[in-house]
Amino acid sequence: MFYLNKISIFQKDNAFLLIISTFIAILFLSFPKTMPALTLSLDSGIGTVQIEAKNDQFMSCSKLTRRHIGLGLELEKEGYPLRVLFQGIFFKTGDKTERWQCWRDPDPLQENLLDMHGSRLDVLAYYEPYSYAPKDSFYSIRPFVGGGLIYRRYKFDRRYVKGEMIGFNNNDDGFYFGNQDILAIGAMPHIGFIFDMPKRTMDIRMNFGWAFFASNSNIDYIVSFIKNETIVYPMEIYNSGYSILCGMNILKKWETFSVSLGYEWEKTVIDDKNIFFYSTKTTPIYLPFPKFDIRQSIGKISINYPF
Repeated sequence: MFYLNKISIFQKDNAFLLIISTFIAILFLSFPKTMPALTLSLDSGIGTVQIEAKNDQFMSCSKLTRRHIGLGLELEKEGYPLRVLFQGIFFKTGDKTERWQCWRDPDPLQENLLDMHGSRLDVLAYYEPYSYAPKDSFYSIRPFVGGGLIYRRYKFDRRYVKGEMIGFNNNDDGFYFGNQDILAIGAMPHIGFIFDMPKRTMDIRMNFGWAFFASNSNIDYIVSFIKNETIVYPMEIYNSGYSILCGMNILKKWETFSVSLGYEWEKTVIDDKNIFFYSTKTTPIYLPFPKFDIRQSIGKISINYPF
């Protein structure tokens, strides 16, 4: 029997909110004393999520349909080259089949049902160093650089497991993954540009960002022993990873609101890690935490209200 010290998700969320609050306060102090213009955004979207998990013992894959709703707040003062964006999104998928193969029994494929849901929060600042507009042209180009904090949370609910996901090398015991909760917090630099067409009250925004983060994973290892005994071992894993994000938005403005159509692609990688399980008389036994590759391809629409 072993013991793991655990920090509750509630405590982690409180620490993250403290960091976010401090960051927001710094951003507000960086603005002039006059209040900047605010834009409220209501966001929705649909797309696909492809999840792969693999190590030297097994590989799993699944493709799900993702839907999301979100709320954003953008602060921008005319003539001042700094914009600040706060955006929160909740996403959810339906039940889909997650298939996997293990080194011991590669055929036939084994499977279970997977449902993923979670949340995302971005606090980003953008600085526009200059604007380029050719003489007598109908457009201007405004490049920007920036960065901020990101928060990602992925919850995997697994049910109806068929088969044995992974087997230990030294005996016939094996295990599979149950429910899983991944929380990632990190920093994301951003670059991009805005192609502005004032006469047509439209602009096109393209951006590219990359993030490095620390992650915390709570996962249920369901171990099947040769004596037909099944025990759930909840484990907590600390590791790291990175994200790559790129997107494009076409914004059409009217007097009282604007509408944005966009496309976004994001890849999140959680590093693999071996976790100590127990030790026999001759050798220690480790549970593998595989490398997770989560790719999301999302089309979205948002309605923006300046006030």
